[in-house]
Amino acid sequence: MEQYKGIPYGISNFKQLRREGLYFVDKSLYIRKLEESGHFLFLIRPRRFGKSIFLNMLRAYYDLNDASHFDTLFDGLWIKEHPTPEKSVYQVIYFDFSRVGGKIDELSKNFNEYCGMMLESFADRYESYYYEGFARDVQGFMNALLNLNPYYLTAPEVELNHGYCDFFLMPDLARYPMIEHSYILELKYLKTDASDDEAQNQWAEAVDQIKHYAEGPKVRLMIQDTQLHLIVVQIRGCKLEKMEEIW
Repeated sequence: MEQYKGIPYGISNFKQLRREGLYFVDKSLYIRKLEESGHFLFLIRPRRFGKSIFLNMLRAYYDLNDASHFDTLFDGLWIKEHPTPEKSVYQVIYFDFSRVGGKIDELSKNFNEYCGMMLESFADRYESYYYEGFARDVQGFMNALLNLNPYYLTAPEVELNHGYCDFFLMPDLARYPMIEHSYILELKYLKTDASDDEAQNQWAEAVDQIKHYAEGPKVRLMIQDTQLHLIVVQIRGCKLEKMEEIW
């Protein structure tokens, strides 16, 4: 009796599809074209046109953690015989916002929780690739992320009371006079193998530092009439160890 491949209806996981030998229309020849098309791409196609499975295929193609599985996953596909130089060289962060649902008043919370979960998953997946200088990269990422907020002027390495805080978020009151809060953030980085005592000592030092910064005479001028919040963030390896507001 002739065997037919199953139809992967509702399946958007490329690895599952290949492992189970389901029917798959090979679109891998478009990978090279995508790389030659530009940096910012927006795929517009009707529902059930294969967009999700195509993006999931891209994830498997570029993910350096899947390099050892490349021959198996892409066996018989066009791209296996015509790989690009960017095959299996990236750490990939993958968001599927179809998994974010709920009532309208819950969407913001659910969205943030999902993004946090995926970032945590990313950190777990690639933890072994991080290195001694990762702390400075974390600070750079935080700076870029905080600058996406239009309501605050993010100032890194601000001199306050004979020390330098990691981030000072000053409210942009000229454009947004309704803002009532301002923030000082102190970012501390722990090595993955740091002991609990080292973590506690570092945390205590950070608390003393941020309180000392807040006592600086120019802080009151910078925050004007807003309420100042002191936030300490401690990261171990590539995971959040502890984050608290200091009173």
